Amino acid sequence: MSTAVAISEAITDAQRAEAQALFEGSFHDIAPTAVPKVKHDPLYAPLVLCYRDPGTGELAGAALTCRSQVAVSMTMMRRPEYAPVMDLHSELDLMAVVEDRLRQRGVRSWFGNATRDLETTKLREFYTRHGFRVLPDGAAPA
Repeated sequence: MSTAVAISEAITDAQRAEAQALFEGSFHDIAPTAVPKVKHDPLYAPLVLCYRDPGTGELAGAALTCRSQVAVSMTMMRRPEYAPVMDLHSELDLMAVVEDRLRQRGVRSWFGNATRDLETTKLREFYTRHGFRVLPDGAAPA
């Protein structure tokens, strides 16, 4: 078994292409440019995290956060009044996990959580639509 760190940031175009491929395999309608190339980092300020299986080194999950679309638009419009707050916000844009790899490792359930001020109705609908069992607020898995 490898002792390498399982989570790392994708900082090269090759690493980001691998994350893009995972997202494309997870979402049928994803844009082929969803994960920004390194040359676009000044505009989107992305954070692309990759989780690799510690045993095999294979990509098992990825997450992408970027500046919000509003911040990107203001940057492109050269609106300097947005500069002080532009990088104080980042939007979780994509997240994918290879479920079969989790099952192979014996994982029986996985979960996420949200803060109270987050609108969860759309998240609940998304996960329900994709076959997950969504628990009521505050409930623990049995």
